[in-house]
Amino acid sequence: MKNPLYDFSRAQVAENTQTALSEDGMLLYQMLEYAARSSEERKKTLAGDVYHVSNIGKLIGGAYEKLRNTTENTEQHLLLQRAIRRYLYRNLFVDVRNNHDNLTEEMVIELTHGGYLPQDAVTTTQIKEATKIIRAYRHMYDEMRYLKPSDGEARTWILDVMSVECEWVFSDPSYLFAFMHYAHSHVLGKLKEYNISHESLHVNEIALMYYAAILKNIIKADKAMARAVLVRTYRVNDSTEAFIRLNQDFERISDDKEAKVANALVNKIGAPLRILRAAFFDEDKNKPDVLYKKQAFLAHIERTARQQYELAQSKLNNGIVRSIVFLIITKVLIGVAIEVPFDLWLYGEILLLPLAINLLAPPLFMVIQRFTLKVPGPRNTEALREYIDMTIYERQGVRASGASKGMNTSNSRTLGILYSFFSVAIFIWFAWRLSGWGFNIVQGIIFFIFLSTATFLGYRLSLIIKDLELIQTNQTIAGFIRDFIYTPFILLGRWISGTYSRFNIIAVILDFAIELPIKTVLRRARQWVTFLDEKKDMLN
Repeated sequence: MKNPLYDFSRAQVAENTQTALSEDGMLLYQMLEYAARSSEERKKTLAGDVYHVSNIGKLIGGAYEKLRNTTENTEQHLLLQRAIRRYLYRNLFVDVRNNHDNLTEEMVIELTHGGYLPQDAVTTTQIKEATKIIRAYRHMYDEMRYLKPSDGEARTWILDVMSVECEWVFSDPSYLFAFMHYAHSHVLGKLKEYNISHESLHVNEIALMYYAAILKNIIKADKAMARAVLVRTYRVNDSTEAFIRLNQDFERISDDKEAKVANALVNKIGAPLRILRAAFFDEDKNKPDVLYKKQAFLAHIERTARQQYELAQSKLNNGIVRSIVFLIITKVLIGVAIEVPFDLWLYGEILLLPLAINLLAPPLFMVIQRFTLKVPGPRNTEALREYIDMTIYERQGVRASGASKGMNTSNSRTLGILYSFFSVAIFIWFAWRLSGWGFNIVQGIIFFIFLSTATFLGYRLSLIIKDLELIQTNQTIAGFIRDFIYTPFILLGRWISGTYSRFNIIAVILDFAIELPIKTVLRRARQWVTFLDEKKDMLN
């Protein structure tokens, strides 16, 4: 597999300037210029007549999408991609009777009604481009059926890439790819500094692994988005065999033990990269010339850091609310479907105390979690400023710092066994306590499932803050004890969350029992209205 290269000359940027940029600084400047050019070219290519979407079915479609997204608890930046994926899966692989006429137009209508796209934001040229993408990957899927991957793998890979590529038709990915190249170069430049060799891997595997680590930990991409970024980065979208090899390599390298080291390094130095992305990698913020005005640049970095702290506060509040709604909806559904009928069958009545604890404990835990989460302060801002200063600007004999060197990724088997023992003891204590409150086995299982899910959701929200931290505060004894007790529940919650995302029964019910018939009826209604309008035009 070839390693992707961008054809930029680093020597041309730093001539005749008062502020000397480092290699990192020159690359940042070039990537920002590249993103601006790429974005402008994209606008010209996709310009065209506006495709107007009628409001027939908008109220119903919008309400359903809000309900659907609540049950899945998906990150906000993945909602459009997931909606496109559901639409393509439904129309290409489920509703086989659909003749696929106006497939892309109907997709744009559904996305607009669902609130994913603004009204009159899509051109006819974009619709044609998305149609080409769908046809190309559908043809690739037909070819893959005669090659090595199973039908399930082929369908997943194709749907993943197809949906994200369609999303990029409607939202500009230029700055994403520019940032990816900059971050990838920066992280690879840190391997020697942190004494990381990855001797068991080929250089191309190392490059792929760090692309995947950056996508996972900084971009917060799911597998679908990561797959699509890699396919476009390595330019394998026109070769079925190369497409298969890349996806197989991605699956293998993601599970490799070396990936833990890559993820740890990216997280260790990720905060400055996230600040740089927020400060510059956006069409409205792209001002590369400020790099040659050092004090203005560093002041902008400090402002961006403070803005990101405020944004983190908002994300935490919204995340807590969405998590509580998610827990309540799923708990009510499970209570109606399992817990209440089981109580009536076993006892002839509903046990109110276990039911109330199971309903209220997880949301209450989320609220308490919110008060323990604090955004970073001035010391962290100063550390970010110093790290970025030494990264972007040339300093004789000085290397970028800001985090202690060395990666502690070793795993002690003895400590692992010891902690497993204590984890089991924690679960046994909770089970004993629940039995004293009259919990039966079904109620106990439901308690552990929902408390673990709430703990994991709280942990995931805490990462919003950790993503901005370059310096770690000293942990108190109380914090150590809290983490010691929470960690088994976090691990169980992560497993439950992963299983739930693969076998989300509620989402499946919504997709097939509600979404499929509703969207079909709405589509037929739009077709009928269009037919009547055409008849009226003929009469005139």
